[in-house]
Amino acid sequence: MVTQEPIEEEDSKSQKKRDMSRLREIAETLSHLNNERIASFKDPKLTEALLTIKKITKGNARKRQIQYIAKLISKVDDPTLEQINKIDNPLSDTLQNHQLEIWREKLIVDTESAFAEICAHYPHIDRQTLRQLTQKAIMERNSDNQSMACFKKLYQFLKTLHQEEPRDT
Repeated sequence: MVTQEPIEEEDSKSQKKRDMSRLREIAETLSHLNNERIASFKDPKLTEALLTIKKITKGNARKRQIQYIAKLISKVDDPTLEQINKIDNPLSDTLQNHQLEIWREKLIVDTESAFAEICAHYPHIDRQTLRQLTQKAIMERNSDNQSMACFKKLYQFLKTLHQEEPRDT
């Protein structure tokens, strides 16, 4: 009886080139981040490479550094890759903003269930501040106040909360 070993399909040479080209595009995007954002990366080699490219002005040297950064990106661990995807994918920011708007509206309409959901999602939340902002936003909406200042503050609080403490899902 002859057994066949499964044939592993490798990416074509063209696919590898497209992948590397995409990594270079991401590297170029990352090279334009500010130093504070670059320092937030967990991978020290990637952080160092990105800080180095800020100092390089010559064409070929910059091109080589972009290649190096692209190579580092291809080997990064999951948390760093997740950070890169957030920076590289503005659609995820849009979806996040929609989620925050939904939570803000739920807090105003159905306070208790939304409060419990948010507290479960972010266990270290300042509950008192969240309650106060929610109550002020509800009063603001009921009084037909046109400024919507508390409504905006509630959104900003949720946004800050999301940026400071990414969820583990």
